[in-house]
Amino acid sequence: MGRASQPPAVGCNFIPRVLVIAEPNDLGALQVVRRLQRREGLTVELISTDQLLLAPSWLHDPLGQTEITLGNGSILTNAMISAVLCRIRQVDPPQFSRAKRSDRTYAQGEFYSLILSWLEQLGTKVHNRPHAGNLCGVRSSPLEDHLRFAEQNNASEPIAIASNSRYLPKMEGVVVPFLPCMDEAALTGRPFVPIPETLLAGQPALRLADPDLYPRRRLTVVGQSVFGEVVTPKMRDMALAAVRTRNLTFAEISLRDLGAGKIGLCTIDPYPPLTDDAVIAAASDLLTRAALEGVS
Repeated sequence: MGRASQPPAVGCNFIPRVLVIAEPNDLGALQVVRRLQRREGLTVELISTDQLLLAPSWLHDPLGQTEITLGNGSILTNAMISAVLCRIRQVDPPQFSRAKRSDRTYAQGEFYSLILSWLEQLGTKVHNRPHAGNLCGVRSSPLEDHLRFAEQNNASEPIAIASNSRYLPKMEGVVVPFLPCMDEAALTGRPFVPIPETLLAGQPALRLADPDLYPRRRLTVVGQSVFGEVVTPKMRDMALAAVRTRNLTFAEISLRDLGAGKIGLCTIDPYPPLTDDAVIAAASDLLTRAALEGVS
């Protein structure tokens, strides 16, 4: 990896270039690319993760520019990219598939860091913005939000969780059921329901309610559009608030019907399925607007 040269100036004849970076079996990404290719005035490229990992040349300056030469001869420079749809979930360099485990793990970490650094350079051109733990965006759950909230508000005691899961320690004492869903009050910008005392050490233990007891509704968010079998105004507002707090453009939101007209937010997945025609069309429209705005 060397140092990239300074990017050329973008002239008036520049054609917006949209990249869709996806895993080889991502049929949803392929459908978005096909829809984009119908648009005039755009250059659209579908790039697999393997193409990036096997690229003959990476010239990357973490504080400057990046130039990537792919095996097909295509050259990617920061200045010539207008918009990116990032659908990378894992980094596993094929050239290390037969290496010993320690070498393979090391290579995965190095390539992950390289791609993360490049995507960070591209800034707001990338949808979704990368995260240190996930290249296609922040993946989160309400329980994580509760823990983060307690930490940010200087909880006086260490946080401890009890669960029937074999991955978390069991605790003694009274077990207080706690439903891992945030209601609409959790996303109004106010400190939501004070962190349950059961989250603090020395208090009764926490037990997560069985999620299968509550009907689940899945919504897909693309920009400001929300798709699903049933989308009420309350569900739409909750879904949009959830993605805003995580700087996401694309996401699948899982909601729970808690009864009595109440709904709770369960999970946020930055890798939504791109199978519905309306979702694919919305994704294409969003990327087209982003690419054109980037050169206006």
